[in-house]
Amino acid sequence: MFGIKEFIILFLIFIRISSAFVISPIFGGKVIPVISKIFLALVIAYIVFLTIDKSSLYELPTGWM
Repeated sequence: MFGIKEFIILFLIFIRISSAFVISPIFGGKVIPVISKIFLALVIAYIVFLTIDKSSLYELPTGWM
């Protein structure tokens, strides 16, 4: 099941990886198209999301949504 907790975790991983792409010299330039960078960051984020142990994560307060 892919709930709001999993979506938030995946989104945070995606933000961290995409920010690394923005500041890196290889991916930060205009050599690689933006759509390719977003797709690659999303694929890497999903792979990282699948490999983490979700039982050790804290409970996220989702009452504010």
